[in-house]
This record gives sequence, C-alpha cells and structure tokens, in this order.
Amino acid sequence: MEPGLGQRIQRVILLLRDNPVAVQSITLRDELADFPQLWQRLIEAVGAPVTTDAPCMPHGRPGTDLHQLQQQLLHNTAQKIHLRGDGSVLALRADSPQESTPLTVLLMQGWQREAPQKSIALLAEARGDVLDDTLELLLSPRLGFTATSPWRPVFRVLPLACELLWEPLNPTALFQFLSHPVGPIPRPIRNAMARTVADTPGIGSVAWEDAITASLDSEETGATQKLEKACATGWSHRALRPTLASTAGHCPSARRKSPTGCRRRGRVTTTPRVNPCTTSR
Repeated sequence: MEPGLGQRIQRVILLLRDNPVAVQSITLRDELADFPQLWQRLIEAVGAPVTTDAPCMPHGRPGTDLHQLQQQLLHNTAQKIHLRGDGSVLALRADSPQESTPLTVLLMQGWQREAPQKSIALLAEARGDVLDDTLELLLSPRLGFTATSPWRPVFRVLPLACELLWEPLNPTALFQFLSHPVGPIPRPIRNAMARTVADTPGIGSVAWEDAITASLDSEETGATQKLEKACATGWSHRALRPTLASTAGHCPSARRKSPTGCRRRGRVTTTPRVNPCTTSR
C-alpha cells in the first residue's frame, strides 16, 4: 500500500533533521496551536522563524447582520447572536438543488446589475454541476464545476487503451495507462512497469523486460490464468501483449502485425486487429 499523508509527513520530518531547506520564514494565517499536532511538528522541523499573519477583519458594513455574522465566525466563539433581518444575510431553503439553484442564480444576476463594478464570490460545497447547468440555462457563464463519480476511473480505461494504438508510442499515455487505478493488467505488474517507464520512458528496453520478468516471477500460480485472459481479450498494448505472453509461455512467440492507426486529413483509418493469443479453429 502507498504511504498515507501522516506517514509521508513523518518521513519528511526525519529527512529535515539532516537536510535543511532554504526557507527564510513561515507566515501562518492561523495560530500554530490551531494546526494538527503532526503539522505543528513539521512546521517546527523546518527551523525557520514562524510568524502569524494579521487577523482578518469583517468586510460587512458595521451594524449589519453580515458584519455580526462575520465577526462571530472569525472569533470562532459559541456565543449566540441575534440577527435583525436587514437583508444582508439570506437563507434559502428548498427540497432539492434543482429548486435552489435558480433562486441563487437570479439573486446573483440582480446583484451584478446593481453593482457591476464589484465581483461576487459563489461557493458550491456540493452539486456544483447542477449550479452550472442553471447558470447556462439563465444565460450566465458557467463556473466550471464537474460532477464526481466513482465510475470515472473505469470509463477512462478505454480511451487510454485506444491511445496506445497510435504510432509512434506516446510515453505519457503509456505511463497513465499503467498507473491508472483500473486496468486489464494485474495491479502489481502495472505498478512495476509504471515505475520502469517513469525511469526509462518507452518499451522494449532491458529495464522493461527485466521488470516484466521480475513481476511474473513474483506472481502466484493462478496469475498465469489472469495473464492469459488479459492477453485473449486483446486489451493490452501491441508491444506489451506478445512480451507478456511469451514470457508466461501461453502464446506463440511469433509477433503478428499489431493494430495501427493513422490520421489522414481528419479521417481515421485502422487495420484489422489480430490477436496473437487466439488460434483459428
């Protein structure tokens, strides 16, 4: 498993003891005591003078509900405050984001018309994609929010695999394919080959062959069946597939013509794919 954030910070703290860094000073926006204990140790391990920035001041007009609320948040106190309802603070409630976003956009458009020389900060903690759709619907520019999905890594596998079919090989696309969290090649082999590509970009080198051999030697007995299945599906790269197969002893050592593509005046032409790990009956 990859080390977590806390483990990486502890490692940096140990390295800073014998490897000082050229940092003249550190300015904090919050008090040092407000940081987590591990971050306090990291800041102190740098060995640079630590200063605290000037405290933020409320920007709302004095006497308004907004000024009172800002002051309450800056001092981080649990004291109750009583708002007068002067319109400087509005709370919108709706049953769904589809109902609240139109009201938010209409309010923002009204404020822009009243004070076009001022800018508006719009924060969307969740469902920013719905807000963007509403902005576009009401003829306002989108803010660039994207919807997060647990299936996004899965849908990225096919474009990355197709990118490897073009010649010459793109080392960046190869590294992205091998380091992607989802892929047709077993994760231990992907990780080993990704490290090799990071040090020696490209395929077919001695380091590349050694990484494949070492990965296969460290695999369990059942891993050969997974490699055979991955090879039969034809998902792996044209140069990766015969190398893995011949090393595992499941496919013919003869290399057949790999699928290639070429761009000609905006058109894409491909030659038929031949799978070296399947035989005709």
